[in-house]
Amino acid sequence: MVDSSQLLEAASDFAHYTGAHSDDSARDFLNRFPLPVIFSALQTQFDVPGLENTLVTCLERLFNTKLGASLIPQYMPFVQVGLQADSQAVRSLACKTVTCLIENLDNDHKVAASVRLIKDFNMYPLLLDCFIKGKMLPCWGCSSSFLKCPCVKVVISSIDGRLQSLDALDRDECETALESLGHMGSYIQGATLLLSGSSPAARHVIDAAFEGQGPTGHGKQLFTLHALGNISGKTRSENSIILNAEAEVNLRRLIYETASRSTKLTPSGLFLSVLQQDSEMRLAGYRMLSELVARPWCLMEICSKQEIINKVTDPSTETTKIGMEGRYDCCKAIHKSLTVSSRVSANPAFAGIAAKLQEAVEMGPYLIKRHVEAQPAVMTADRF
Repeated sequence: MVDSSQLLEAASDFAHYTGAHSDDSARDFLNRFPLPVIFSALQTQFDVPGLENTLVTCLERLFNTKLGASLIPQYMPFVQVGLQADSQAVRSLACKTVTCLIENLDNDHKVAASVRLIKDFNMYPLLLDCFIKGKMLPCWGCSSSFLKCPCVKVVISSIDGRLQSLDALDRDECETALESLGHMGSYIQGATLLLSGSSPAARHVIDAAFEGQGPTGHGKQLFTLHALGNISGKTRSENSIILNAEAEVNLRRLIYETASRSTKLTPSGLFLSVLQQDSEMRLAGYRMLSELVARPWCLMEICSKQEIINKVTDPSTETTKIGMEGRYDCCKAIHKSLTVSSRVSANPAFAGIAAKLQEAVEMGPYLIKRHVEAQPAVMTADRF
C-alpha cells in the first residue's frame, strides 16, 4: 500500500503548482503514483485528513493536461463509481472528468468515440441524477456554470434520444426525463441549449404540454406546462427572459407546429384550452403565459382571442388565493407587454382590450364583493 503521507505531499505539490502543468510533469507524477493507486487511496483512505480534497484538486489538474485526458477512457469504471460516491467533492470530480474527456479531444471522431463510451458505461442517468438532485451544483459554483460544460450537451442529447424511443408504458421514465428538461430550462444557458439546433429537445416539453391526454395524462401535462414556463423565463430575471435569435425562432416554430397538428389549429386555441381546465392546470397556464407574452407573436395570439382576455381579467375566475394571484400576474404581464409594444398598442382594434386590462390591473388580484345598499325588510305581522 502506498504511503499516504508521501502521496499527500506529492499531490499537494502538484495541485498547488502555480503554473500550467505540461504533459512531462503529469507523466513524472504518474510514474510515481499511477492512477489506480490514486483512485484506491480516494476509496480507502478518505479518513486521512486533507487527503481527499488534495487528491481531487490534483486529479482535476492532471486531467486538464493532454496526457491526463488521454488516459480517462481507460478508467471509465472509476469515473462511473465516482458519480455515485457519497462525497460531493468526488462526484464533482467525476463530472469534471467527463468534461475533460470531451473538451481535450482534437477531432470529431474521438469526440464521437468518447460519447459512445459514456453511453456504454451508462453514465447519462448518473450525470442527470447529479443535476436534478443538485448534487454537483455547490461544487460547480452555480448552476449556470454547470450548464456551460460539454457533458450537459451530451446529457440533453441522451434525454432527447431516450424520449424518442420511449413508449406509453414507460410513464415514470418519460416524466422524469421531461421534468429534467424543465429544470435545465430554468437557466438561460439551459433554455438556449434546449431550443438549439434543427430538432430542439424542448419539442418534447411543448408537445406534452398541449397534447390531449385524458385523465391519466393530467399530471404529465401539468408539470410540462410548468417546465415550459421555466424554459420561457419564469424562473429567470427580467433581462434574461428573451433568449438568443435561434432559440426564440425555434420556440415560436415549435408552438405553431404543435398547434397546427392539434384540433385547436392556433397557439391562442391551445392557450385557451389550458385556461378552460381545472384550477391546477389554469395556474400552470397563467405561469407559462406570463412569460411567453413577452414575445410579440404570443402577445398577438393572446389579444386575438377575446376569451383569453375575459379569463385573465375576470376576478371571479379563481376562488383560491394562489389562483387569484396567478391570474392577476398573468393579467399584469399581458398589460405590460401590450403597453410597451408600439406595434400592438397602436392598433385601434386592441384599444378595448388595453382598457379592459388596465381596469383589471387597477382592481387588484382578489375578488371584491360589490357593495350592496341596505334594503328595508317588510314583514307581515304575526297573526294570533
